[in-house]
Amino acid sequence: MKKQTIILVILALVSISITCWTIRNHQLAQVPAGIQIDDLILKRISLDELAKKLANKNSQKEFEYKIQFEDQIFSISSKKTGIHFENKQVLDALKQLLSNHDFFWGRLYLQKTASRNLFKFITPISYERSAVNSFFSELKKKLDSHSRSAKLDLIKKKVIPGKTGIIVDITNSISRFEKMLQHDQKKMKLIYSRKKPKLSNNDLENLNLNKVLGWYKTSYYTWGKYENRAHNLRIGGAKLTGSIILPGKSLSFNKVIGPRTAKKGYRVAPIIALGELVEGMGGGMCQIASTLFAASFFAGLDILHAKPHSQPSHYIDLGLDATVVYPSVDLVIRNPYDFPIVIRTDVSGGVVKIEILGKEKPYDKITFIRKIISEKPFKTTYRKDEKLLKGVLKVKQRGQKGYVVRRRAIYKDKKGYELKSHTWTLHYPPTTMIINKGTKPPENPEEYVPPEPEEFKPKPDPQIYRLEEH
Repeated sequence: MKKQTIILVILALVSISITCWTIRNHQLAQVPAGIQIDDLILKRISLDELAKKLANKNSQKEFEYKIQFEDQIFSISSKKTGIHFENKQVLDALKQLLSNHDFFWGRLYLQKTASRNLFKFITPISYERSAVNSFFSELKKKLDSHSRSAKLDLIKKKVIPGKTGIIVDITNSISRFEKMLQHDQKKMKLIYSRKKPKLSNNDLENLNLNKVLGWYKTSYYTWGKYENRAHNLRIGGAKLTGSIILPGKSLSFNKVIGPRTAKKGYRVAPIIALGELVEGMGGGMCQIASTLFAASFFAGLDILHAKPHSQPSHYIDLGLDATVVYPSVDLVIRNPYDFPIVIRTDVSGGVVKIEILGKEKPYDKITFIRKIISEKPFKTTYRKDEKLLKGVLKVKQRGQKGYVVRRRAIYKDKKGYELKSHTWTLHYPPTTMIINKGTKPPENPEEYVPPEPEEFKPKPDPQIYRLEEH
């Protein structure tokens, strides 16, 4: 090889090396065109210029994020959410990418792949999670609603339309909120689902209420200390009346009546709790439930769940009562017939009357037979009472025996023949006799003479045998 040729080759190699070195240094400070950050596709730009661009794009100026629910808009400010875009992490990732391709051919490869939009970066976002969770939790409280089945207004003889329920999905709504932030958007749709009512208007098209399948009535006091209880009875009766049970479907008393709260209009009245008569919100619902139970019994409905009281009730006989406590103790009945049935309730004039209406009466009569088969004695307990003078005894609750009761339902045709029967065994625990014993010292102990204790009579026993036919 000639000396001149060797020199030319050496010069060429040096030139190429210098060019590559120059390109390498130039490229280290440049981001190739085509790289995507969030929704932004970059043109060829320096890292310094890109840092300014991202800072401007993700500026922390306060603005409102809009959350849309149907035709309603709810807002939450960027300041409240504490949103922060981690631009530095994206820039660091780009620097790492460039340093991994800091040679000539690597740069050419990077430029080629970047131009095909194969590199995408997402800017990490941090925010006050507790504030966002609280915002969507409050939306859920405000917007969530229970579905409501269609009912029948028996007075106006028209259908009260049902209502579809709403359930806000907090988890997926927050996930969508994060995506909205990532894509530099300011508005999103809330994620929720609809819950259709069990009973729609279409289910009531062929409703026939020609027959009273079964009925029952109980009495109540309306004056003085019983006024609040009477008020509660009217509220409960109004909620129950017009309830429809489709063929094969069931009705939960607690779901229909709902929670017994002051917000719902209920008042404090006597209730039975742990075998003792005390004051409680919504007292009186057990009488509505017991009257419904008895009407359902004589209508031949299926009793899926019913629990007798912890002590005999004054307004209904043993074996026909049902206690309810929201939400734990319920009365559940089912329509066994091939046609819809409707509950009609009338609470007025000191009487609760409930009728079960339907297309036809499958049985001519249903007989209720009840017999007490065993008894259990009650206990007596004394409680100190600082308001009573020492030595004074006063009955707070009269005692009553406990009973084991055998209940039977006999279904008869028009000729009086028995078609079928059901038998249950019920347990009523004894009611404790509670006597308050005075502990208050008299003003003049030397002159004070305690009164003679009266005879504390227990509650009378019910009839051993009871029969009723409807």
